[in-house]
Amino acid sequence: MGEAFEFEYTTRVPEKPLEMFVESLWYARGTIPYAREKIAPTGSTVGVFVLGDPIVQTANNGEGATIRADRGFLIGPHDRPVINEPTGETFAVGIVTTAVGCEAVFGVPPATLRGGVFHLESVWPDSASIRRGLLKAPTADAMLGLV
Repeated sequence: MGEAFEFEYTTRVPEKPLEMFVESLWYARGTIPYAREKIAPTGSTVGVFVLGDPIVQTANNGEGATIRADRGFLIGPHDRPVINEPTGETFAVGIVTTAVGCEAVFGVPPATLRGGVFHLESVWPDSASIRRGLLKAPTADAMLGLV
């Protein structure tokens, strides 16, 4: 068995009418005991606010574009894993959209993001003000309520 490690992960499923566009919201904080992990392919688009140490994302099972996100990143719908590589403690809040929610939430059609990883603010400029609010929120619950 693997070694135990401290990692807080909380999810929230939005209520109607938001649930039509957002599959889940999540909060993560802690340190993983390994260098990287694969994020399974999904039809969803995931926006992540990075609130702590930068996180490196590589598309296409490690063969695609790589970004080092210190403020946030967006993972487009993908059919190959994305490599997630925290550089230290993970401290992040995420929004997972439904298949039809990408454009409603982030303002861009999912086809333009397919298979890629992007800096969140370059795709969704409004994320900068949301991130500032998250940094002021005192608890995970307050952060999830903000997004």
